[in-house]
Amino acid sequence: MDVPFWIGDREFREADLELIRNTVQRFSRLSREEIAATLCENLPWKSPNGRLKVEACHKLLLKLEQKGVVTLPPLRAQGPRGCRERRGGVVQTQLQACLRDVLPVIVEPVRPEERADWNATMATYHPLGYLRGIGARIQYWIRAQGPNGPVIVGAMLFGAAAKALAVRDEWIGWTAEQRRRYRPRIVNNNRFLILPGVQIPHLASHALALAARRIRADWKVRYGFEPVLLETFVEPQYPGTCYRAANWIEIGKTAGRGRQDRFFEYGTSVKSIWVYPLVRDWRKRLVEPFPQLVEDEWGIEMTLRNPESIHPWTLPNRKSSYRNSEEERADRQTAVEAQLPVWRALLPGLMEKFSRIADPRRPGSIRHKLTVLLTFGLFMFIFQYASRRRANRELTRPTFWEHFREIFPEVETIPHMDTVQRILERINPGELEEVMTATVKRLLRSGRLKALLVEKQYVIAIDGTQKASRGQPWTSEALHRRHGGERGLVHGLCPGG
Repeated sequence: MDVPFWIGDREFREADLELIRNTVQRFSRLSREEIAATLCENLPWKSPNGRLKVEACHKLLLKLEQKGVVTLPPLRAQGPRGCRERRGGVVQTQLQACLRDVLPVIVEPVRPEERADWNATMATYHPLGYLRGIGARIQYWIRAQGPNGPVIVGAMLFGAAAKALAVRDEWIGWTAEQRRRYRPRIVNNNRFLILPGVQIPHLASHALALAARRIRADWKVRYGFEPVLLETFVEPQYPGTCYRAANWIEIGKTAGRGRQDRFFEYGTSVKSIWVYPLVRDWRKRLVEPFPQLVEDEWGIEMTLRNPESIHPWTLPNRKSSYRNSEEERADRQTAVEAQLPVWRALLPGLMEKFSRIADPRRPGSIRHKLTVLLTFGLFMFIFQYASRRRANRELTRPTFWEHFREIFPEVETIPHMDTVQRILERINPGELEEVMTATVKRLLRSGRLKALLVEKQYVIAIDGTQKASRGQPWTSEALHRRHGGERGLVHGLCPGG
């Protein structure tokens, strides 16, 4: 496959393809969905709001398999899926009035418990019907003030823009490459409905104006970036009066082809194309990079418009303390060597204790020793990885693998963290607790934790739902924890010595 190539705003190079090949080969026992999620975490490949782009990755894997780049595991049989949403009720409203008599009109996103009603209403009344939503989208209700309070008078749907539209792309000035990368900046008004029992002149254009005012903020909350242009298609039997009244611009006609009609086999009606710029510099923003997820020096993800626009208060106000790369490498080596005595002292004892834990797996299905799986579970806790996918990425780095093989030369492959999770769910937690208690007692007797003494006592948290570390031995708020809206006091005080 020719590289580099772009998918959306993500460029793929030869190193990315090599990572994909290795991941698919190494984790061939996982499902395709799990492989796609693992790749999204390791590449990394995320949307601006931080969500993994699993669906896009799955499509890429299928394309790579067709070209012979990878060999995916066979599809797994799945049972029939039940209906996830309740059957909704069709909204019926009868209201005739002047616009000034029903103000304020409100356009607001549909709540999760209302989606079934929205789906049923749109499917019943809209000329194009409605089956289900696909891809990025936001559903809206239009509410007006009735005689007895707010009532629903219409509905709207905004979703992904058309993949290719010659008139639109020429009007913007896009090349084919720019269209593939920046098309998500455009949002399509897929459905617009005023209920048949509602007769309010100028309501439609007023609702369009209200939606245009809030769509950027709503889209950013849900998807992590702000669109800059709206588009819609109007069937030939409609003049598009409400769009014209709301200051939308008609830029041309469609070619009369469907979304998937690559070979001109299925003709559709020729529709008029309308657009509405949401910002003044919309043309410039349709070719600027998407926000990128970066990590600060503590591993905390921050969303930035681009790397050059880092605000001064998001990073420490100082230059690096290292004068050259050799000094930085030497300092890192010193830090690692300082940890080695602790590992050498603890690991043999831990391995011996881990070996006593009963293995719940069938003898014929064992690929990794239980001690190895538990050790990787321990690494995930020690290194404070927030997810199993991030642990997979970090613990499979070549440098870590070389050092791990020095301690465990018999280990040939690195276990997937999903495997570690499954074994942790099956073993007896009491046995793990005994190992932890024995290790803590050993550390207490050795005096390694004396710096944490508070009035010759150790403060121990009884609730283990979260883990945290502090850079100082004592803070008053360490005794308190807010959970479920209630303030709780940690009662455990362990005498030191």
